[in-house]
Order: sequence, then structure tokens, then C-alpha cells
Amino acid sequence: QAWTKRWGWNREFPGRFDGLRHWIQEGHTSRAFTMNLLNLPAYAIHGSGDVIVPPEHSRHMVAELRTLGAPVEYREFPNKGHGGLPGHAIEQGLGWLCAQPRVPFPKRVRWKADRMRHGKAYWVRLEQKQRPAAFSEIDAEAVDRTHVTIKTENLRAFSLQRLAPLFDPAKPLFLQIDGERVIFPPARGDAPAWVQLRRVPDLGWRDAARLAEPPPALRKRAWLEGPISEALLQPFVLVQGTKAEDELTNKLC
Repeated sequence: QAWTKRWGWNREFPGRFDGLRHWIQEGHTSRAFTMNLLNLPAYAIHGSGDVIVPPEHSRHMVAELRTLGAPVEYREFPNKGHGGLPGHAIEQGLGWLCAQPRVPFPKRVRWKADRMRHGKAYWVRLEQKQRPAAFSEIDAEAVDRTHVTIKTENLRAFSLQRLAPLFDPAKPLFLQIDGERVIFPPARGDAPAWVQLRRVPDLGWRDAARLAEPPPALRKRAWLEGPISEALLQPFVLVQGTKAEDELTNKLC
């Protein structure tokens, strides 16, 4: 946004693939994921005279964080350029950060992801989209130890972790999801810590463990949703043939 206003970068070019272009561009923009910092305090510093990375970057980010109710502190130094901040700026920032308490089990988790491999936060895990090439969002809040309210956007499947500090495993868990209600029975001793929910066409959200048919094996999910770079960014095996009809191929192998 700052570069667009100053230099005309990232201008809109409406067309057939405008939605895809917007998703790819926003996926590389920190501001698009500000809602994820609900439980993570942030400290931002910038010089008002920075002409390389304009201060509007920090101003927009901080304004978005404050609008969303995320904890943030902002310090802007007049007439300071790129890399020209005073030494005490970092010390003050570190002092502020070290004074923030960590909340290991937040009652509310708000998360947005462009790909499912980035879809895990605290006790929530995004697992499958309804539409590819679009963001997925979830806003889950533990109202008390037996009730959770959830709002989703572009999700077909997700899981919740029944953590003892948040939920009572000996009692049913009542979920209110996008206006629907799903009830999980009390957890058994050998029950998995994660419970999965899946959206069924024409039926809505259901307990995945109670569905008669499992989801198809070939589906877009974490590390299996594209692009091809995802396959190359995790461990993989190359199998090289050692016998062929062509003798030259054998020698090359």
C-alpha cells in the first residue's frame, strides 16, 4: 500500500485472473496476516525520514493491529532514515518485549492462512479449504471449559486440541460453528487429543470420526496443495533406474 501510493507499484489490473493475482500478492504481505498476532505482542520502530522502506508500512501495520485488538507498541523517530535509529531504540524495544507475559493457552485463537502448511496455531489446526487459491480463516473462542464458539471462512476441515488447561475432558464439548451445533462426548482415556470436524455438503459441520465415509485420499491438504515448490521444500526421494533397454542409458545411470 505504501509503495502503491508513493511509486505506483502493485497497481490493480482487473481481469480474468484478478482473484488469483490478489491471493498471491497478499500472501507475501505481512499486513494480510495481522489477525494472527492476537496473542503475540509486537513492538514496531521506524524513522519518519526513511525513503527506502517508507514509514507508512509500519503505520498501516500498527493501525491494522490496533483495529483488531492485538497488543502492539509503536515508536516513530522524527527525521531518522533507513538504519539511522538511535541505539536506545533497540534497548527500549527489548525491554518492552521482555516485560510481556506469554499466554501458552489463549482462550481465543484467531488465524488466517494462505496455505494449509501455515494453518496451525495453539489449539487450532486448519486442514482443508473449500476453495483453493484463497485465504482460510478461523476465529475460535473457549467460552468456558465445555463450550466453544467458532467462525470459519473457506474451510472444509479443521481440528481442535482438547487441552486440559482449557477444556474438561470428563464432560461433553459443545461447539457452535457458523451457526451450527456439534457435540463431542467426554474424552476417553485413549481418545486422541485432537478432534476433527468436517463440512459435509448439504449437511454442514460434523464430527469427522462419526462419518461413514473417510475423506478421499487425494485431496489438497498441508504439503499436498501446490504449487510444485511445496514438494521440493520437504524431504523427498529420487529413484534412479539402473536397467534400461538402451545401453547408453545404462552407462549414463
